[in-house]
Amino acid sequence: MKSLPASLALAAAAIIQAMGVYQWGGTQMAVAGQVFFPVLFALMSIYLAWRNKDSERFYVAHMIIAVIGVLGLVATIVGMVGTIWALYPSLIMYYIFLLVIIVETALRIAAMPKKAKASAEDEESAADGEDAPRPAKPTKRRRRRAGSGPTNLVATSKSTSTGSSAAGAQQTPSTGRDGADSATDAEHQR
Repeated sequence: MKSLPASLALAAAAIIQAMGVYQWGGTQMAVAGQVFFPVLFALMSIYLAWRNKDSERFYVAHMIIAVIGVLGLVATIVGMVGTIWALYPSLIMYYIFLLVIIVETALRIAAMPKKAKASAEDEESAADGEDAPRPAKPTKRRRRRAGSGPTNLVATSKSTSTGSSAAGAQQTPSTGRDGADSATDAEHQR
């Protein structure tokens, strides 16, 4: 959690600078963005530091950023109390603090551990002389478009089908239908 003081100091200095500039500019949309982005990057940086607590990568850079954050907050407070116009309210100071907090977040992202690839594990097991069986990957079936090949459906004609008909109905050998249907067919043929 070495990033906590740096992120909080930088975000506080940037927000104080944004509020000071708001007194002269008065644009609500601009100050909303100027407050939102330092808070966003500070929270991202703190979250990433919390997720990766034991990382020692970029230790010196994080300490330098922490010092810059504390100095920036002190300079902003001195400029606000002592009415030093070069230190408060200054858009240049705001953008410097925003840039430094973005760099802090980028370093936190770069310090996250990478996932090992499967090929690296295979090379290590080959170097150790182990021949461990590899788990089989499930094959992914390709989806065929409708009508692009044979189907598993089998069509049979009604005359060759064998099945019991309704009770009391007789089947005629010529048509394979019930007797009532063949009588009406005979009338239509006349």
